[in-house]
Parts: sequence; C-alpha cells; structure tokens
Amino acid sequence: MEEQEQNDEVRRPVVRPEDLSEWLSKDDVTAEGITLAIKDVFGGTTRFGFRYKVCTDKGDLTLNKTSLLKIAEAHGTATEGWIGKLIKIKKIQMLVSGKLKDVLMAEPV
Repeated sequence: MEEQEQNDEVRRPVVRPEDLSEWLSKDDVTAEGITLAIKDVFGGTTRFGFRYKVCTDKGDLTLNKTSLLKIAEAHGTATEGWIGKLIKIKKIQMLVSGKLKDVLMAEPV
C-alpha cells in the first residue's frame, strides 16, 4: 500500500507544448487596442526565421519587426529591460502579399 501511495505521488499529468502558454489571438484585440505588461521575452529560430516570443499578462505573441523596433527604441535593445514595461497592441489592416489582412502592431505605452 505504501508503495502504491509513492507511485501516485510520482505520477504527473502529461503536458503538451500548446498547454504551456496562452497565445494572444487577433480576435482578442480590437482596433482601439489593449494594453499588456511584458512578463518575459524569448528569442529563437522558427521555420519563418528568428522570432521573439513576448510573454504578457494577457497572453503570448510574436511581434513583427516594426513593433520590435518601436519597443527597442523606447526601452533599449536588451530585452531584459522590457520586462514589466507596458505595450499597447492594436489590430490594423495591412497589405500582406497583395492581400488585405489583420495584423497586430505594438507600441510602447
């Protein structure tokens, strides 16, 4: 019985990568925008090239180069300095590959 209890304590739920973070969707953002607090920033290579994952208090997202440059201009190029800073995310329509698409843009608050 004691051994059974020990095994129960060791048993852990299966964790899938998609469970580890809540991604912010374009549907979560209005044209007026939402204000988010940056919790962490991770850089890494994806199939689209190098990207930064920005973790916020309301969900995680990747940002386009224009948004990253605006944040870096306001808070410096060391992403450690971005933690705790506020950004505003807006949804705008932009031509992408000849088609009008919803795009998330960030700016420092």
